[in-house]
Parts: sequence; structure tokens; C-alpha cells
Amino acid sequence: MKQIKLNQSHVHAGVGYSAGDVIDVTDADAAYLIRHQIGTAVKSADENTGKTGIAEQQPPTAEQTENSGINADTVPLNGETNESEQGEQ
Repeated sequence: MKQIKLNQSHVHAGVGYSAGDVIDVTDADAAYLIRHQIGTAVKSADENTGKTGIAEQQPPTAEQTENSGINADTVPLNGETNESEQGEQ
């Protein structure tokens, strides 16, 4: 379902609406209303906040990284070796 803000008065599903009203319609009806300049798409609350319904990933906690098998103190993020370690390669 999409929300459409009407640019002009319109009858949808037998109900009359005024210009400026926001109505919930199917994706197909929304495409029709937009294509015929009867209304414009309204961003949903999820789109306004940037949320997609998928849980956002959080950075790993200290406990999760402690047993990762590498020493984070000696491995730079860019994958290059530290200058002090170049002789150990």
C-alpha cells in the first residue's frame, strides 16, 4: 500500500476526497494517480526515518571480537601491515 496526497478532488473506491487529502491505495492505483497527476506520493514513516523494516546491524561488542582469531591491535583496518611488523612477514 502507498499513501498518495491528492492534487485535486477525486473519488476513490466510491468515496469522495478533496485536494490535499492523503489516501492509502494499492501500488497499481498509486501509479495511476501519479501518472495522471491526480496525486503525488507521500513518504511513509519508515521512508522518512530511513528504516527499512530490516534490523540495523550494530558494531560487534568487545566480547564478540575477543575470540575472533586475530589481534585487532596489530592488524590495521586497511589490510596493510604496520611498519614495525614489516620484518616479520
